[in-house]
Amino acid sequence: MTRMKDEFKIAWRNLWRNRRRTIITAASVFFAVFFSVIMRSYQLGSYDHMINSFIQSFTGYIQVQHVRYLDDPIIDNSFYYNDSIVASISGIKNVVSATPHIESFTLASSGMQTKGVAVIAIDPVKEKNFTDPENKLVKYRITQKVLDAVSADGKISGEAFEKLRKNTGRSYSSAERLELELGLSDVEKEQFLPMILELSGEKNGYLSEDDEGILVSDRLATFLKVGIG
Repeated sequence: MTRMKDEFKIAWRNLWRNRRRTIITAASVFFAVFFSVIMRSYQLGSYDHMINSFIQSFTGYIQVQHVRYLDDPIIDNSFYYNDSIVASISGIKNVVSATPHIESFTLASSGMQTKGVAVIAIDPVKEKNFTDPENKLVKYRITQKVLDAVSADGKISGEAFEKLRKNTGRSYSSAERLELELGLSDVEKEQFLPMILELSGEKNGYLSEDDEGILVSDRLATFLKVGIG
């Protein structure tokens, strides 16, 4: 024990024999560890955010399925749905929402092109508490028609028009997102944003409980030329 104390004293004195060297070494180690922890925290946080975003927008944390569905994910390996299943799952602690899905794939054609697309049958009411598709509907779209309308009679400044033109073909589910991507100045927002929102607005609606209609994704709607999605 005495020898260990003596060695510690010698080591401690040796550290401060050259103060500058010790301070530089200690600072290097400190900042290396500090920035490593910061970057690792940022990395893990990004992973968690991406995982949660995907889960909340599509799959959910748990998927209840037919015993054969995992090995052979076809629509034949589904099971009969009834409200008691959802009620049982919803009764589990920490379960926020549960909703039925039927998932399959089909082919969508436009002209000479054909693409595979996902088809998901949902309960429009229950789905609002899950992926909330109503909040993701296209509400604004920047088209050539919009550009022609805002540029008529010099209704918009050249700089603001150029910002709008760069976003031609883009679709937005909220006015806030449109405003953010346009990057308008405070003066331009006050002068031109209300007009842009009015001209680019899309009349899009959500499904009712007994509705037999469909929701088409924005990219698929553009591919099929169905107008809105």
